[in-house]
Amino acid sequence: MKTGLCRFLGVVLAAATLQLIAGTVSGAATVDKSFPVRPGGTLTVDADIGSIDVRIGGDTAVQAHVTTSGPRSDDVSITFSPFGDNLTIRCRYSRSWLSLFGQSPRVRLEVTVPHRYNVDLKTSGGSISVGDLDGRVHSRTSGGGISLGAIHGTVQGHTSGGSIGIKSCSGSAELGTSGGSINVGEADGETRLRTSGGSITVERSRGRLDAHTSGGGIHIGEAMAAVDASTSGGGIDAFFSKQPRSGSRLSTSGGGVKVFLAEGLGFDVSARGNGVHCDFDLRGGSSTRHALSGQLNGGGPTLALRTSGGSASIRRR
Repeated sequence: MKTGLCRFLGVVLAAATLQLIAGTVSGAATVDKSFPVRPGGTLTVDADIGSIDVRIGGDTAVQAHVTTSGPRSDDVSITFSPFGDNLTIRCRYSRSWLSLFGQSPRVRLEVTVPHRYNVDLKTSGGSISVGDLDGRVHSRTSGGGISLGAIHGTVQGHTSGGSIGIKSCSGSAELGTSGGSINVGEADGETRLRTSGGSITVERSRGRLDAHTSGGGIHIGEAMAAVDASTSGGGIDAFFSKQPRSGSRLSTSGGGVKVFLAEGLGFDVSARGNGVHCDFDLRGGSSTRHALSGQLNGGGPTLALRTSGGSASIRRR
């Protein structure tokens, strides 16, 4: 009798479990909210899951459009906390044992803010994008890429699982990723870039640039200030169009280093590699097959090139 009852309860429990799992693949919700604000406030988003997309709209309101779909969507809660011209949005996800079977919802937060506004964005499970914004941008994600437009202000962006791209930044910028490349259009202020898993590209840098990667090459289209760049996994090329006020160092153990210089710039040059070459006449130094040094156009800040995996060259542009 007891054996039969146990078998019956086991069958019922198994059937209920299968029904519960099957029942999670359903459900969708959409939330639309609007909050009156004035320019200059701050949007804060703190999300356990989901992507964040910040767009630019009118100057009188912050508008939020949140969608959840797929399994376990009922386990997602969204709260809105307005305070003056500021708005905080929290997205909480009550994870269960079904998450082990891939039973997780899909969440997307689309928020429209005034053109002059600040944003502080954090998500543990999605990408982040921000349009052209006049304000401060802080963005952090553990599970996606970061895409930023033309930002007139300071920028901080960090991700553990994707690439980072920014159109331009007028203030200082600090960008870091452990799993992708970094692409910067124009940087006016001091810029710090770090990645362990991709290349770094900067089209134009007007302020001091620090760029370091362990997994790719570094390309600097135009530098107007000092550069400190290093990589273990590729080559480096850079063009200096204006006279830096402080020293620059470009080093790699995984490729060559090639620097192009505009006419009339002055440096104290030092280059080492498997082969070295300089298009300019250097004074007061020395030159061998693997190293050269000297003053260019009367000298100036240090320009040091180092490579153990290729050649080092200084070219005329």
